[in-house]
Amino acid sequence: MHPVTLQPGAPIPHTAWMNKPSITITDIPAGLEYLVNIDYVRIRQLVEFIEIATSFYLPNRYVVENNRGEQIYVTTEQPNSLRSQIKGPLRGYKFDMYDKFSRLAFRVERPDNPSCLLCSCVCGCCSNGVMSIVESPVGTLAGVLLSKASPCSSSIAIRDGDGKQML
Repeated sequence: MHPVTLQPGAPIPHTAWMNKPSITITDIPAGLEYLVNIDYVRIRQLVEFIEIATSFYLPNRYVVENNRGEQIYVTTEQPNSLRSQIKGPLRGYKFDMYDKFSRLAFRVERPDNPSCLLCSCVCGCCSNGVMSIVESPVGTLAGVLLSKASPCSSSIAIRDGDGKQML
């Protein structure tokens, strides 16, 4: 049994946001300066009670936090079709990432692959990998995330806007 930490009707505790770093780097797009000195991020899904209690679907909401639990960005998944619901984790997605001032910092998008409605890693149609595009500012390619999955392992490659392997 867990102790009660918030009484019903009490105000919700203030969300701690990460402060913007004081250093200025000229070749970093606005909004990405928060990530310069970070070696760890946690992406946490915010679950709505109405989704738990009913079968009512709401768009997925997430917060991106640093290792101290300070919020860096917030985002809401922008679902794009019924096919996205059918394909589950292999669906296309679009996340607009906002900072604490509600400014759009960057976008992460994976286009939906309409050629394979019920794709799985077994069928082989996605064996070349699934690419997510990172834009910052929006409309300008900042990099790509290339994920490859197989029944026994998975890997992620990070490339910059010029296609150079970063990780």
